[in-house]
Amino acid sequence: MQICSAARLEKEYSTVAAQCARTGEAQVLAENGRADLVVMDAKTYQHLAEMAARSGSKNLTSDRVALEMGVVAAG
Repeated sequence: MQICSAARLEKEYSTVAAQCARTGEAQVLAENGRADLVVMDAKTYQHLAEMAARSGSKNLTSDRVALEMGVVAAG
C-alpha cells in the first residue's frame, strides 16, 4: 500500500487511479501528513466484498481489507 497526498490525488487522479487498477493495491491518502482515506479500484473492492460475503461476513471491515491485501499478517 502506498501513501499519496490529497494534493497529488487532485493533480494526478488519472495516474493514481491507473496505478490502483494496474497493481490492485490501495492508496492511503494523507491530509496534512496524517492518513485520512484509503482508495482502491472498484474491481479490487468488488473482489474483496465477494470474498467477505462468501466467508459469511456482513460487512467489509478494515481489518479484513488489510488482511486480504496483505497489509497485516494473519493470526
